Amino acid sequence: MVLDIIDTIRLARTVSEERSFHLFLTRIRAWQDFMRRGTDAVLGPQAEIGLYGELMTLLCTVKAGLHPAIPIDAWEGPLNGIQDFILGTGAIEVKTTIASAGFPATIESLDQLDDAARQPLFVAAARLRVDDNGTSLPQIIEEARALVGDDPARNTLDTKLLHGGYVDAAANHYQRRFDTVEIKVIPVTGGFPRLTKATVPSGITGARYELDLDRTSAGTFCIREALVQLGVL
Repeated sequence: MVLDIIDTIRLARTVSEERSFHLFLTRIRAWQDFMRRGTDAVLGPQAEIGLYGELMTLLCTVKAGLHPAIPIDAWEGPLNGIQDFILGTGAIEVKTTIASAGFPATIESLDQLDDAARQPLFVAAARLRVDDNGTSLPQIIEEARALVGDDPARNTLDTKLLHGGYVDAAANHYQRRFDTVEIKVIPVTGGFPRLTKATVPSGITGARYELDLDRTSAGTFCIREALVQLGVL
């Protein structure tokens, strides 16, 4: 933790003193959040896949034309945001699976697929397969860091990784490598199967449910088209 805080201050040397102090405090809070997890500092298999999918989506937005700082600042997944990326006027929720048949996705709340507050709303569905020639979680993290370079957004990226439960000291525990089968972006509109506060019976105040994204009838977008609709490209 101490070495990481020192690195944070070193990487923040190009920004103002006020900004540097802010980065210092946010990294301390990220470490506090990480230590409250009460684990052995290693993400479980599903959490590993979920973080990989969110980082893959982040990289896709950069390759589509966004400056890396934009999706990094927009990344709310590690902070327990309602959706994973808050971009422009709307949001993108990322779901990742290694299932070969169907696309099981856990919807965490009645708000997660509710576009009443933010529009447009998209689900980025990333299907992976375990492949010895693929990319591990630590490798995709290093790819994201390389894209950011010395930009101050590097501090924000590393802070959010901490909030998400990832520390470099545990990198050797993530041996699985993944190859991308497909990533499709599905608009969440009127006919999309979902539960929201407006559609469930009165008295139901919360729900967590399973959805098969392969059984949705909505059309799909590429990530660039979604970013245009969100107003960030």
